[in-house]
Parts: sequence; structure tokens; C-alpha cells
Amino acid sequence: MPRAVMETVDSSQVWMGNVNQERETLRKNQEEMLDIKNAVTEIKNAFNRLISGLGMAKEILSEFEHMSREPFKTKMQRAKNKTNGTKLSGTLGEL
Repeated sequence: MPRAVMETVDSSQVWMGNVNQERETLRKNQEEMLDIKNAVTEIKNAFNRLISGLGMAKEILSEFEHMSREPFKTKMQRAKNKTNGTKLSGTLGEL
């Protein structure tokens, strides 16, 4: 074969090798991007579960706070009513 033809064949083979190498690099990059996307999705789901759990904990704490205030309010209201009732009965007694 003439030298020019051999050089053309060699350069074509090098070019094809480069194309195949770039194709392989692109495939690996796509796989890595998919792995990263999946990792981000897992982290996002974990945060959503955490936020949801915090919301439920906040609701439960709010219920307990409401329950713990009820007896205190009732005692305060009884004391207030007692005080108001005494004043009221004293006032009625004066009439």
C-alpha cells in the first residue's frame, strides 16, 4: 500500500479510537450523574421525613402544653371566682 493511504488509514483508526473513548467517557459521566441524582433524591426524602417528624413532634408537644395548662387555668379561674364571689357576696350583704 502506498504510504499516503497507510497514513490515512492510521489517522482514521486514531480518530475512531478517540470517538470510542469519548463515547465511553460520556457513558461513564451519565452513570455518575444518575448516581448523583439518586443520592440527591435520597437526601431530599430524608429531609422531608425529618421535617415531617418534627412537625408531628411539634403537634404532640402543643397538645401536651395545652393539657398541662388546663388544670392551671382551672385553678386560676376557681381562685378568681372565689375572690369575685366573696366581693359580690360582701356587696350583697351590705345592701
